[in-house]
Amino acid sequence: MLKRNADFVTVTEKADGGLGNFTMRNIFAADAELPAHMRLACEVLIQPGEECRSHVHQGDTEIYYILSGRAAYEGAEGVNILHPGDATICYDGESHAIRCLGDQPLLFLAFIPYTK
Repeated sequence: MLKRNADFVTVTEKADGGLGNFTMRNIFAADAELPAHMRLACEVLIQPGEECRSHVHQGDTEIYYILSGRAAYEGAEGVNILHPGDATICYDGESHAIRCLGDQPLLFLAFIPYTK
């Protein structure tokens, strides 16, 4: 399957337990286009000062790949500053949080495969 940039669907979601709204460009539609073991594949844009507070993943794993901007990421290793090219993984049963740092938006790819 090939999807062109113009075909991506963009949605704005309230940060679950966090501050502000996230803009998410779904690379593939969860129900119709992703394989059954995937819940999400998207590009996420978080504005300066916005965050997604700590939450636990149950039944899935979340992977981030930072494209631009800086973030404070809290995961199994504690709090770390992320830069473009950095990647994180939050395994099933673990918790994580992310906050945009500085005055530039944070842009990253997020992938969530199911583990059960």
